[in-house]
Amino acid sequence: MHKRNVNEFRMEVGSAVIGIICPNKEYAESFSAYFGVTNSKKEPDITLILNLIYHEEDITIPDSLFTTKTVADDTINIANGTVLGKIGSDPGQIQLSVKIGLTHTEVTRVFEQLLYQSFYSACMIKSYDSLLIHSSGVIYHNDGYIFTGPSGSGKSTIAELSRNYHVINDEICLIDFNSGNIMLHGTPYNGTFKHKKSGSAQLKAIFLIKHGAAHSISEIERSKSVPMLAKEIVPPVPLQEEFKSKIFIRMLDMAERICQSVPVYRLEFLPDRGFWAEIDRFFHY
Repeated sequence: MHKRNVNEFRMEVGSAVIGIICPNKEYAESFSAYFGVTNSKKEPDITLILNLIYHEEDITIPDSLFTTKTVADDTINIANGTVLGKIGSDPGQIQLSVKIGLTHTEVTRVFEQLLYQSFYSACMIKSYDSLLIHSSGVIYHNDGYIFTGPSGSGKSTIAELSRNYHVINDEICLIDFNSGNIMLHGTPYNGTFKHKKSGSAQLKAIFLIKHGAAHSISEIERSKSVPMLAKEIVPPVPLQEEFKSKIFIRMLDMAERICQSVPVYRLEFLPDRGFWAEIDRFFHY
């Protein structure tokens, strides 16, 4: 085991461990506070050597740190130099220079996209068979449920209405194929729900959600559920790769693989907890 750098924060995301060597110890501790997790004792699969660049000029923060990325000659350039990276001979170590404006206030959520990509870097290096999906995750009667859909469909509302149960996240959950069962895991990534708890369970069902006039659950044809689910998968793009059109095919393949083993339903719901009674009836709890 390598001696831990005192400025290093290590974050577990499923089986992956992301190490971040920060400019100072206080900054490393701020990661722990921000994500609400302790500094992992496990060896990192991918290590980011983080350098913060101070600047006087305002910077334009893009919505995506995936599609604004280019990789050439082992150099990563994201959002016209907002993030610059260097890939060395060790694929498990990447130097990142980040303009400090990307790490402040509400845009920190955009900064987290670097850590989504770092997760996929760890999966690439270690052959972890996992993916991230935009969703709320709830463990209910020891079963794992995912509630997903486009922005505004109600993922955070579902989390708030489920706070009496075990909510593992309202923004990014992890689906893991490494065991014989498809497992649902929470992640440290932040949403708006501040009462998430770590946890894992076998994935029982996925609900594609929308606000409706009544609580109802209905089946969706595979031909429709696969492309709808694929849109909610965080693109499986490691830091070392560019976002290219073939990524959409990989996302469809991932969604197809999920749908082969886990049922996907449409859930329409009102802004009250009654949808859990509908789930109870549907699954005969």
